[in-house]
Amino acid sequence: MAIYQTQIFNHFKHVESWLKPRGVRADVRLPGLILQIQYRNLYYEFQPQFLVKDRHGKLSMWMEFGDSSASFCGWLPYFNKRWPEAISKLAFKEFALRNGLRCPAHNVLQGSYRDVIIKRDRSSFAEGIRGPFRVTTTDSDQARLTDGEYYETFILGRPLKAWYWNGKIVAAELEEMASVVGDGTHKVRDILALGRYMRRPVPQELLESMLAYQGWSLDAVLPAGEAVYVDYRYDSPLHRLVTDNQDVLHQLPQHIRSQLDEAGPILLDSIPDDIRNNTAFSVDAVVDKDDSVWFLEMNCNPGLHPAIYPAMFDSLFEGADIVSDEYKPRHLLANPNRMPTVQS
Repeated sequence: MAIYQTQIFNHFKHVESWLKPRGVRADVRLPGLILQIQYRNLYYEFQPQFLVKDRHGKLSMWMEFGDSSASFCGWLPYFNKRWPEAISKLAFKEFALRNGLRCPAHNVLQGSYRDVIIKRDRSSFAEGIRGPFRVTTTDSDQARLTDGEYYETFILGRPLKAWYWNGKIVAAELEEMASVVGDGTHKVRDILALGRYMRRPVPQELLESMLAYQGWSLDAVLPAGEAVYVDYRYDSPLHRLVTDNQDVLHQLPQHIRSQLDEAGPILLDSIPDDIRNNTAFSVDAVVDKDDSVWFLEMNCNPGLHPAIYPAMFDSLFEGADIVSDEYKPRHLLANPNRMPTVQS
């Protein structure tokens, strides 16, 4: 997850951008970091989400802050909405293709295929991805499917992540694939070991596959100025550390933006009726050299981009009536030292 999204200070800034023009006050309750907002006659408690790591290093989202919490992931007015298309990548592909969204071809049958990666049907945080492979063969252990895996056509392009609230896009990040540049002297593995590229460990198998796909290896000495890709995942540890807001939604070329806008209401329809209203989700995609968006998967409990809050609050507090001071709790009064007058 990008650094900007995990800094709670950035979430406070975007929350305040909605509160301040309306003269609304909010509280964060401890313990728990529950965000409480009353606007006119409506009141919501927003549940925090945290990225947690268990003793085996496995990552997941959880609502309680504790010793295993690794980072803050935003506030939602609910916790843990789930639906099939956001849990199973194969279910997502079936839905997307059925509804006219562009997805890479895939196959669940063991066989010989060209230009593919291997993914798990159910996984998070890019766990278990293998490849890319120029060609797979049935006698190759490295490229053989195991239970719950499938082949997906590898799209060489820019990783994209988009966040939606009620099917309307609110933020997007579009990256270049992570790469290293040769100096004519050092091996690729030595360049990576210098530490200026790797923020956290990357599976060696992934590095080897990505380099082999382009005709290189970890022991290759790249010509000076020669750039090669080393990772194709969003927010790769091989990207330079950036703390600024990387939201490019309003700078996207119109062709890319229109594809993302059109996908939102379609993807919203995948959510069951009883939990559809007031729901956040994110989408992972790849943008190819022609600016075509290839949709990969949908996330039902994503780490939130802070830009989501204005749209979230607009819909939750829509139609709120004005409440007079007589009916406000004391901490929400403009002058908390003045007790409201209670009429009998």
